[in-house]
Amino acid sequence: TGNVLTPATVVSDSPRFARDPSPIALGDRLLVVYSDTRDQNGGFEIYSRMLDDKLQPKGPSARVTTHVGDSVNPVARLGPNGEVGVLFRDDREASPQTYFTSLVCRAGN
Repeated sequence: TGNVLTPATVVSDSPRFARDPSPIALGDRLLVVYSDTRDQNGGFEIYSRMLDDKLQPKGPSARVTTHVGDSVNPVARLGPNGEVGVLFRDDREASPQTYFTSLVCRAGN
């Protein structure tokens, strides 16, 4: 019906800058993959965060990348066996490159 069920809610717990959200709806929860500068690692890193159906966190954000330089523009998609593939741009080499990684949920998360 177009009614707002949950008001606009901050979903990243960044004390600095967050951008490039890529959400995946999982029925009773939402996975968001995004870029963030919280670690002051010479640029943005990729993080993931699970949220409940009211957009409240189901635990802390998890860091996905760990290289100096920007890791940005994540695009997350659900795979055939429940894994999540993440394609992103990364500046760890002399020039920007495209990288891919995958995330797997552990029981209880």
